[in-house]
Order: sequence, then C-alpha cells, then structure tokens
Amino acid sequence: MKKQELQQFILEFQLVDQQLKMLQQQLIMLEQQAAEITSMIDNLEQLKSVKEKTKTFAQLGPGISIETTLDEPSRVLVNVGANTVVKKTLPETQDMLKSQIDEIKKMTENMQSEVQKLMAHGQYLRQEIQKMHQNE
Repeated sequence: MKKQELQQFILEFQLVDQQLKMLQQQLIMLEQQAAEITSMIDNLEQLKSVKEKTKTFAQLGPGISIETTLDEPSRVLVNVGANTVVKKTLPETQDMLKSQIDEIKKMTENMQSEVQKLMAHGQYLRQEIQKMHQNE
C-alpha cells in the first residue's frame, strides 16, 4: 500500500509541477502583452502632438517601412473583431487599451493566486514523499 501511495504522491507532485510551469509561462506572456499595450498607449500619447500632413514612416514588418503622410493623426483605425475596423479618437483608443491592461492585471492576479496555491500543495506533497522515503 505504501509503495502505491508513494507513487501516487509522486505523480501528483509531477502534475502540480507541470501546472506551475504552464502558469508561469502564461504569466510571462501576460506581462509581455501588458508591456506592448503600455507602449501603444505611449505611442498614442505622442501622436497627440503630431500635426496633419506630417510625413512619417509606417513599419510594415521587421526592417521594412514605407513613407506616408498622416492626414488625420488625431484618429486611428482599430480592429474590433470579425475583420471590422473603426475609426477612434486617440483618447478612446487609449481608454480601450487601459481596459485591456486592467483585464490583464486581473488575470495576472488570479494566476498568481493559483501559483501560490499550487506551490503550497507541491510543498505538502514534497514533505509527504520525504516522510515516506524516510519510513522505508
């Protein structure tokens, strides 16, 4: 019975470890998303001082840009899903992005709470495994 119980604790510990690693990777991705959104908010703030008909470069991809003229720098095109794009003002877009950051923060807090629970459970399992090894 003890050997079977030990194997079950070890298996559960491995599952907890895998879940922790997965959550930690997701947390890193969420942090990256938040940083990208924060950068977009800053870029929109800088656009507020740009005058109409200003020439600039638009990046098409890494290392590839085109020269363009900003006819209406006070508005941006925002993809709202289902291949639908709408014009929004800079403040509207910034507010939308700030809402996204708030959602990411909530998700991050929930995930961090889950990480703490899993870590505590993993510590318990580790202690139980060590006790069983000592009693062999």
